[in-house]
Amino acid sequence: MLDKPTRQGRPPTFSREERRQRILAAASQVFLGRGYTNASIDDVVKACGMSKKTVYQAFDSKEHLFRELVEAEIAKAPDLQNLGTAIRGAENHLRYAFQQIAEFIFSDHQVALARLVVTESPTSPELSAIFYEKAVLTGRAMLTDTLRALMVEGEISGPQQPEELADILMGGLLGRDFFAVLISRTTPPSKEAIAERVTRLLRFIQPALKGNVA
Repeated sequence: MLDKPTRQGRPPTFSREERRQRILAAASQVFLGRGYTNASIDDVVKACGMSKKTVYQAFDSKEHLFRELVEAEIAKAPDLQNLGTAIRGAENHLRYAFQQIAEFIFSDHQVALARLVVTESPTSPELSAIFYEKAVLTGRAMLTDTLRALMVEGEISGPQQPEELADILMGGLLGRDFFAVLISRTTPPSKEAIAERVTRLLRFIQPALKGNVA
């Protein structure tokens, strides 16, 4: 006796935010796999399993989709603004902040996203504009705010403005390693290697910190 054909159930329903997250996840997969220029909204539609109408209701263009994707990635960055009294002292505060920032920037997904922007920017300059605004400047502002708060509390002293100090410290934190990783000359550093670099960086700026750096 043949089995009776089973009825296909109704497709699952998702909230507006769930649909948005599924589309962004699909876009990330498509952009990183095919490249931004070669990818289309139709590719994202196929990858997320939703209708083109649903995708366009959430994102009206490929550029809009990429902008939202970068913003979603930055939202995953470590929260440096709400540490409060959980970490006391400039040295401990900065050690935690630098470690988290470097681990995030050197993560496989962030490196892949940065490579995509560098590769595609000559033909799609809007990518570099979005990435610089949403990723680079936002990250700089987060570290600047952290340094400014420590300066106000008297935990850091020195003639530099917080913006200038943020640029100097980010350069010391990432060094040439990030560019070497970006062009696949080396692999991202381990957590242990990052921790060693953070310690060296803190020793370098020790005179500006309140208290001693181990």
